[in-house]
Amino acid sequence: MQRIGSFDILKGICITIVVLCHTITFGGISNSFLRVFLQAIFLNCFFFVAGWFTCQNPEQNFKTKIFTLGIPYLILSVISIVFNSLFNLIFGSRFLDTDYKGIKLLFRDIYVTLSLNGIGTLWFLPILIISSIILLYFIKFFKNKIFFYYLAIILFVVGFLITDNIYFNYSGFLGEILNKEIQFLNRIFTALIFGFLGYLFNLKLKDSNILKWIYPFTLIAGIIIAKYNFILGSILIVCSITLIFYFLNNKKINSFFKILTFCGKNSIMIMYLHYIIVLPFVKMFFTLFNVKQSLGPQVISLLLFLVTFIVTVILSYLISKNNRLSFIFGKGKDFIKFKNNFMNSEN
Repeated sequence: MQRIGSFDILKGICITIVVLCHTITFGGISNSFLRVFLQAIFLNCFFFVAGWFTCQNPEQNFKTKIFTLGIPYLILSVISIVFNSLFNLIFGSRFLDTDYKGIKLLFRDIYVTLSLNGIGTLWFLPILIISSIILLYFIKFFKNKIFFYYLAIILFVVGFLITDNIYFNYSGFLGEILNKEIQFLNRIFTALIFGFLGYLFNLKLKDSNILKWIYPFTLIAGIIIAKYNFILGSILIVCSITLIFYFLNNKKINSFFKILTFCGKNSIMIMYLHYIIVLPFVKMFFTLFNVKQSLGPQVISLLLFLVTFIVTVILSYLISKNNRLSFIFGKGKDFIKFKNNFMNSEN
């Protein structure tokens, strides 16, 4: 499967914005429409790109997809359970973005792991696995019968709208469980919408000479529409952004964005490390040294983002250079060898 350099840059931009959105609330900036909008849009770009590359390699093995993402999910979940328990025991839970403490935190982490809701940002991996497998089954049974893909997208949009408007107003753990499962379904529908669109655009529309001049205008239209109809605006924006980056793919241009390219190639690593490992320590540091009291919310948010992002990128770089540590994230020669041996033994 051939990499597209500009897509790595796009994924690098996306994961940078995800880190930004996870850090600005600590500085005192509320959950504004802009924050929610940015986080949703740029997460959906990941699903679109995943669908795009599924089109390039539709015969890939279902077991390979599950193995490549499932093994990191299991390993990282165990690490997260241990880390959260130890961090809570030593420093308390106030920096872990949860109200649970002690044994309740442990049970919460075990539950969200087994239910595939994921601890923190780990929710992304099961959603990507499930949506990718459904798309692969569609390709297997319907092949190029495009009508069924458009019909499926319409049904996924309906499913998204239904689950997006369901909320169980129960207090305690029961209410959280029910709402977690609804959120889980909502995320699956979202991933399916954009994964299927990525597949279809690569299959039918990517090289249209007429459409490639329209994407900047559909991007502007999507931004305007999103204020009134979020799902339609999101679809226009994500499709437009991804296709613009596809047409901008150029080795000379890509070489100027090495950091973003690195972040794009290691987006899952950065998605996990910044939220689960780095951010709790940075929040604790800022609190212990009373940084929040001496600076305004905008400055605090920017400073927290910069520190978290820089530390995460450095940590990711060091891990990427070590085969054993890269194995945890489904990368490196050791993981590829392990995967190949497992697949060969299955056959």
